[in-house]
Amino acid sequence: MERITYNPHLYKAFDAYPYEISETMEALQFAMSYDDLNVQVWCMLGRVHMEQFQDYEAAKSCFEQAMSIDIEWPGIYPLFITVLFRTQDFDAAEKLICFADSIQKVHKGVLAFYEGRLREYKGQYKEAMRSYKRAGKYYTDKNTLTELEDEIQKVKKRIGKQEGKKKKKAKAKK
Repeated sequence: MERITYNPHLYKAFDAYPYEISETMEALQFAMSYDDLNVQVWCMLGRVHMEQFQDYEAAKSCFEQAMSIDIEWPGIYPLFITVLFRTQDFDAAEKLICFADSIQKVHKGVLAFYEGRLREYKGQYKEAMRSYKRAGKYYTDKNTLTELEDEIQKVKKRIGKQEGKKKKKAKAKK
């Protein structure tokens, strides 16, 4: 069930964000009164709470509300995963990534990127590198591919440092 309808106040919020937060919030309030079951309104409200107010619990609540309205809307997942990363709720982020991967509309490259980031946070650098490489298979634009290559190079350096520490520990034991 898709609950995305035309809502002029939502577009005013998009237009004002991120430069005019008071106008954004006012437009979102009007948009909410116009249609409180609009997934995009809830996602935009969650984004404002996350990015501008750093109120991650309110943002989580907004994204959960958006998911309850339309669980298949692809715009929810990257934002919700970002909130979970910022609150260091990596187990929930991993579950959400796995769930989102089962939804056909969600961009698999974005999910692979977030999976790589999750593996990096957990110190699983080789798995992170594989995820970043898998993400690259879904993109063709130069900017994104360059960004992914930068991530891979960063992870390779971390793997090198990790292996260097292991060698030092092995020498110290001898």
